[in-house]
Amino acid sequence: MIKKIGLLNFHYSNNNYGAVLQATALNKAVEMLGYQVETIDFIPEFRVQPKTFKNMVGALLRMLGLREKTAKLKPMENDYIFEGFRSDWLPRSAGEFHNFEDLKTIDTDYSVVIVGSDQVWRPAMTLDFALAYFLSFVPESCRRVSYAASFGVDYWQGKNISTATSDVVKELKKFHSVSVREDSGVDICKNVFNVKAEHVLDPTLLIGRLFFEEIIEHGQNHSKPLDIVYYKLDVDSVFLDELKQVESQLNYRSEDIYYTHVDGKYFFTPVAEWLMKLRDCKLIISDSFHCICFAIIFEKEFIYYPNAKRGMSRLESLLNSIGLENRICRDQRLLNNLKENYLAKPIDYIDVNRKLEERRHSSFTFLKNALS
Repeated sequence: MIKKIGLLNFHYSNNNYGAVLQATALNKAVEMLGYQVETIDFIPEFRVQPKTFKNMVGALLRMLGLREKTAKLKPMENDYIFEGFRSDWLPRSAGEFHNFEDLKTIDTDYSVVIVGSDQVWRPAMTLDFALAYFLSFVPESCRRVSYAASFGVDYWQGKNISTATSDVVKELKKFHSVSVREDSGVDICKNVFNVKAEHVLDPTLLIGRLFFEEIIEHGQNHSKPLDIVYYKLDVDSVFLDELKQVESQLNYRSEDIYYTHVDGKYFFTPVAEWLMKLRDCKLIISDSFHCICFAIIFEKEFIYYPNAKRGMSRLESLLNSIGLENRICRDQRLLNNLKENYLAKPIDYIDVNRKLEERRHSSFTFLKNALS
């Protein structure tokens, strides 16, 4: 009998390409190992409450220092594109679940539940439902596994929350196998929770290029190849000034692939087209972890323009492991980084892919052993 596997992560996002693509990639990886797999359609209730409630929660978190101030995303006309993508590429459980009581009603026939990837172990992201992402609702009969779970930053954000650490220790002790996405996560598991964790690749890097080429092929894409694409979660005047200098230096044209502005309205780039623009451009500039993952997957030149407020450990861990730490623009001077790297020392993707292939092997081995 084929084992049925449940996945739990941030698949539900309607504004984050990385969230939906990593969920889809992990689903595909588990499927490739021969299992029946679906994503548990858990959408925490604070994600579906009226905006006034969410604004109150956001303000409270900023007061507590658990959430940083970030640029507010403009109202989009077509956020439904993410649900369309999920419908095409991500099998989900029947019905939605919004709280612990809902999760307890899951009539599970899962042999294993996997939590991850993405920042599922970052309390600032999961709020009152943090323990759900440590699989507290999963029955004893079901094996618990984490794959590439991330704390988001290089420390445990729950250290100042009453009982949070002891509650997590209790749940983690029930896990059969634990893996995390960053080397700092290995340290947190060891030093805070006294749990051994393995360092594995994000699902997007695990699954590799062919799967995403398939998504592009099935999309309705009409864009021409671009010079520079940028995917910046928090755009400010400093960044735009630096970008203009790069355009001038290279005589390149740049495009924001997050969204477009047409006749006073804003539209997200469709997911397959977003991938295609990354694949077909000359240079990628981003502060997004997953956008940089796709730059590497498609073997593109890139500059990581860090956003310390969103957490840098994720990218530092990845880029250090494949010898590309020089692509981090630490001083926010894009033109300087461009001259020192893009123009002087193009990325040697033969070496990068050799290192990635070694890590893919060990990451797939972890996943295979965790499920068997």
